[in-house]
Amino acid sequence: MYNIIPLLLILISLSVITVIVIRKFSVLANLDVANIPAEKEARFKERIISNRLKRSIIKWSAKLSRLYVPAAQGISRFLKFNLRKLYQLKKDYQAKAESANFDSRQKIEQLFTQAEDFKKHDDLSSAENKYIEIIGLDSKNIKAFKELGRLYFEKKQFEEAKQTF
Repeated sequence: MYNIIPLLLILISLSVITVIVIRKFSVLANLDVANIPAEKEARFKERIISNRLKRSIIKWSAKLSRLYVPAAQGISRFLKFNLRKLYQLKKDYQAKAESANFDSRQKIEQLFTQAEDFKKHDDLSSAENKYIEIIGLDSKNIKAFKELGRLYFEKKQFEEAKQTF
């Protein structure tokens, strides 16, 4: 019984509120939120705050750009300097490799003539050493391998000649 009285009070209150809302529904439907002074004031405050935020962002980005631009230019100059230096080192290395290759070819030709001279004077062990030195400089020199094989054949070292050929 004690539970029914509060329930009846709630139902009566709800029905009164429903009647009031139904009577005033046309007024609520025509309510223009944009013309309410509090709403106008809230939008104006929001616009002021957003403009202030935009100005603050622009100000800080200008300050940061004054720091960022010189730093970026410095880094760019540093990287360009190192790139030029790398290109110069590459160019120097290629020139050095070409000159070393040219020098080794001259040395090989010189060793061939010395080996031929030793063969003419029947100094086969010295000629053998020269051919081995040529092969040490250029391991793909076929002429040196052939001459060394012939030399071993002349010395009657047939197993070494076979391996060399």
